[in-house]
Amino acid sequence: MGNAILITGFNNWGKSTLIRSLFNRHRFDFGTLHRIQNVNTDFVVEPMSNDDLSENNFLARLTQRMTQAPGNDNNLLCAFCPTRERNNDSLRILSDNVFSHFDEIYLFLLQYKWDYHAELIVTEIQSYYNTANIDFRVINADQPNQDDQQRLIVKTQQVVDELRKIF
Repeated sequence: MGNAILITGFNNWGKSTLIRSLFNRHRFDFGTLHRIQNVNTDFVVEPMSNDDLSENNFLARLTQRMTQAPGNDNNLLCAFCPTRERNNDSLRILSDNVFSHFDEIYLFLLQYKWDYHAELIVTEIQSYYNTANIDFRVINADQPNQDDQQRLIVKTQQVVDELRKIF
């Protein structure tokens, strides 16, 4: 079994931009594994989150990606929104069968929105998922930087450093 890495933030938080930066690419084909430089594993990648696709479409897409990926016990890296909506409940998403196949689920919490106009309340998110078996990693090394490009570089490096600890 593999691990699931969920790049977590709300709508327009910079999740997909960060994923593209991690892999240095814009397209992630179905049936393909992708590698991040200096991280010792491959990933099935889904750059769109449940706030882009809806709960059912997100789960269907993850299932399709995992099913079409070569080999077994693949790791997943995807965008994820910690929604609490009746028709898009992130806690219900994490209890879906597609996530039952992972040894560990890691929520990489993007503490700051790309434009600094919002911040995740990390303790609230951790509290919401307190019944789930989740490892939280707060991504916030970009906080002191004002330049958007520099912030992306620093945030990308922090995620890579966390992935290297896991893999």
